[in-house]
Amino acid sequence: MNKSKSTPILTAALFASALFLAMPDTVAEAVRRALSIAATRVLPSVFPYAVLSSIFVAAGGVDAVDRLFGGVFEKLFGTNRGASALLLGLLFGFPLGAYVIGAQHRAGVISTRTASVLMSFVCCASPTYPVFVVGGTFFGSVRAGIVIWITQAVSSVVVGVFACRALGVRGVHGKSTPTAARVQSGGGSAFALITSAIADASRVMLNVCGSVTFFSLCAAVANKALAPLSPPAAIRAAIGAVFEFSTGAANAAALMSSGELPRPIALAAAGFAVGFSGLSVIFQNASVSDGVPLLPHFIGKLAVGIATAAVSYAFSVSDGRMPSAASICAAAAACAAVTLTAFICRRKIKNCGKRGCKTGGEGV
Repeated sequence: MNKSKSTPILTAALFASALFLAMPDTVAEAVRRALSIAATRVLPSVFPYAVLSSIFVAAGGVDAVDRLFGGVFEKLFGTNRGASALLLGLLFGFPLGAYVIGAQHRAGVISTRTASVLMSFVCCASPTYPVFVVGGTFFGSVRAGIVIWITQAVSSVVVGVFACRALGVRGVHGKSTPTAARVQSGGGSAFALITSAIADASRVMLNVCGSVTFFSLCAAVANKALAPLSPPAAIRAAIGAVFEFSTGAANAAALMSSGELPRPIALAAAGFAVGFSGLSVIFQNASVSDGVPLLPHFIGKLAVGIATAAVSYAFSVSDGRMPSAASICAAAAACAAVTLTAFICRRKIKNCGKRGCKTGGEGV
């Protein structure tokens, strides 16, 4: 990393260190709370599927799903690769979609540019956390959780269609993802495959816990530092949602329960937290995506967050029924966010190949 890029990061690290040292009680309490949420809410909803996904990838399931849905996927998105990543992301949550993209990029099946564009929409929240934890536990409405999950899923697909078409990605035919090379070298037994999958999933979960803890801590310290300014409850909820989606949604519900935040605003904040997924999840995805450029991923998640927040707010103010005016507002917000995604992505990564990106068997 050159000096011009490292200086802002170093400055931010020094500033954060000073804040952490000035607020030891806040830091300790934030870490304890984040670890509790990670252990009781996040890991139970992700770890089992992380193990199964590792087995799925190692056993060649990625190519099987891509072949099965490749035709439909190519008609929608312009590439025959990515169906497995999207399905795993939608069903089992992050960072599993990013994990598949990283594996395919590392194997040279997809180019850096295509991997970067696919990352803009394949990383989604699984139904378990938004529906049963955010909706059922935090807000006392499984229906609200269903609305949040469906909105972020549909918005992700729409973002993908716009981004892929705008950037002109295309599929590659005939090249397969190597299946379980490290397992085969150990004899290829089912025991080796399963133990390897558990080890891989455990490493991913360790990273998930670390990201949840650190970015929850950042949100708590930021709110504490701003406390003398008495920021509105909506600002405090937004800070939590930007840094870490699980604690951000919990904070929004807590502010609603204390009477500081109206239910529609709190549900919108939780919807944004799930749709955007927070810096915590974005960095989790970065850790398993084999170093592909993540600007499209960040912009795509921001677009999905805005759309999910708009629909969540409309759902709440209409007492669970979407009136026509609210539908129009939500659709406008979603379309604006998606359009922004497509054009900014096109501007920022259209010359990716000229900067030394891998081609990995696919011309873009």
